[in-house]
Amino acid sequence: MKSNLVDWVITNMLAIQQGSLGHIRHVLKNDLKWIPFYGFYLQQHGCIYVRRNDKGDLNRVEKGMRQVLNNGLPIWLVIFPEGTRYNPINNKDAIERSRTFAQQKDLSPLDYVLYPRSGATVSAIKALKDKLDAVYDVTIMYNQTYDNDRQIRLAAPSMSEYLSGQTNELHIDIRRFRINEIPNETNEEISNWLYQRYYLKDKLLKEFYEFQKTKKTDSIIFKSDKDDIPFEIELPLRETIFSCIFFTLTTLPLLISERGRSIYWKFCLFGTPVTLLWMHLFPPLKNEN
Repeated sequence: MKSNLVDWVITNMLAIQQGSLGHIRHVLKNDLKWIPFYGFYLQQHGCIYVRRNDKGDLNRVEKGMRQVLNNGLPIWLVIFPEGTRYNPINNKDAIERSRTFAQQKDLSPLDYVLYPRSGATVSAIKALKDKLDAVYDVTIMYNQTYDNDRQIRLAAPSMSEYLSGQTNELHIDIRRFRINEIPNETNEEISNWLYQRYYLKDKLLKEFYEFQKTKKTDSIIFKSDKDDIPFEIELPLRETIFSCIFFTLTTLPLLISERGRSIYWKFCLFGTPVTLLWMHLFPPLKNEN
């Protein structure tokens, strides 16, 4: 799964369908901890921050996994192995680096996804394999992300584009793998399994974009394979209305008045360094061995 703000919303939608919204934990880019208050909240909630190309990431993720085990709570651990957004227009360098890296590994270059970074996935499977029921491979495909006139793929929708209805249809392909179906004796076995999943994901996306180019009407539904039976999932208003009301009531008073806006920005200005200092001095993993 590639990391995109809308993908976060969709993982929450899937969790709501299973009654597991409060059980989601993410492996996140370290830069996100600088977001005022949210960075602090996410760490305290049990999310794990990682740095790109940092060899200490494996130890950090493994400690995070042990903390998950110690908490004893059922969770959905969400990992975006690509580590960054696939943007075929504005991020061509990342795509070329991904293809070059695959060639250096004597692997087939990927055209529609980036080469997966396997560190977090390896650490998670090794640490949790005795507790995991399954690993889910989720691929999210958005309509209106192919320009037929220019014959190029477009970037996934931004949050504002998605919420304004510019993307009125998306496809979610979910594959479930029991933990004993995944080779996990060595790090290399897990990394190779992850690459094979991305190789198949790349083929799936190629089929999806070919379908988008050739479909005649919107009534024709894309199928992941010939035996696939697509079905629609609706998110009932009752599942989100109370959260929406709570968020509105707690945020709106701070935005509609000059005094409220002043308080908000002061909280952001002074609260951010305080929470970052707190995370540094009192990390939840500090006493883990």
